[in-house]
Amino acid sequence: MEPMGVGIPGAINPHNIATRASDVSPSPVKRLVKPSSYLLSPYMNKKTRVELKMTRLEWMLGNSIFAMRGEKLERVFETRSGELYSVRLIMETLASGLEVDANVIDCLVAILNHEKCSRDAGCPLRDFFPTGCITVTMFDGTLKTEDAKFEEFEKEISAQFKNDVGGLALDGVELKTLFARHLKLYDHNKHARIRKVKPRIANLKWKTKNNSIDCGVFTMLHMDNYTGEAPGKWDCGLVAESKVQSNQLRVLRFKLATKILLNEVNVHAAKMYELALEFDKLPPDEKMSIIISAVRNRDERDLKF
Repeated sequence: MEPMGVGIPGAINPHNIATRASDVSPSPVKRLVKPSSYLLSPYMNKKTRVELKMTRLEWMLGNSIFAMRGEKLERVFETRSGELYSVRLIMETLASGLEVDANVIDCLVAILNHEKCSRDAGCPLRDFFPTGCITVTMFDGTLKTEDAKFEEFEKEISAQFKNDVGGLALDGVELKTLFARHLKLYDHNKHARIRKVKPRIANLKWKTKNNSIDCGVFTMLHMDNYTGEAPGKWDCGLVAESKVQSNQLRVLRFKLATKILLNEVNVHAAKMYELALEFDKLPPDEKMSIIISAVRNRDERDLKF
């Protein structure tokens, strides 16, 4: 695979990213090794674009994490408060062919909720809840009554609003009812309207019938891109289910890994960038061999967790 992004005007690569270090030291080597928050700025408040080619930086970062080397429990993403973090083994589920772990989605949630503070003009205010807000006990029969389910739901939702951290859009008749009750509890004037709304599944042109692996990728792309458009007018860039779409989803995994790991929200961003540079020094054939072997032996690595 050719180094995507090379030769594209304006493509981001390790050599053309402005860093705050340029104000302190003229050494380009030092700027590469110790990038500051300016390195991360290209990924702030930018929607993940499906139609754009993979940049050299995304290729490097993705390869580094998908090689599945290093300590499995090493923290590769962590917010400054330390309330949310992800370890290497979990972040590796962004590799092609693996189901994305819910914790990875929660990391994107934290980023999107952080970015809303400086959103573009005209962009509606959005707030995302972590995946844990919808608990198994709400659906497995453990909680028998609506009151019991609401008590569980209210506890989770209230905690998130209190902490202002971020997940997944609510879906389904039962969740709609619980959310309407939550709004009523705080005298929100839309609670009755929301209770009456009939949920429906949008007929998106990029929907799939034979893909059960990339649900997390679709979820994160939708979270990052959807801003209230009518379903018929919304275009996230994905084509209809096909080999081309499969390739788009594979590239998206690289883009999402880069957006998450190099975002200024992540206190380990500089470290992840340095590790990507180190791995990129290996010969191309060796890098590809390592990644292919890692994906094939993923189950064995997971079992040792």
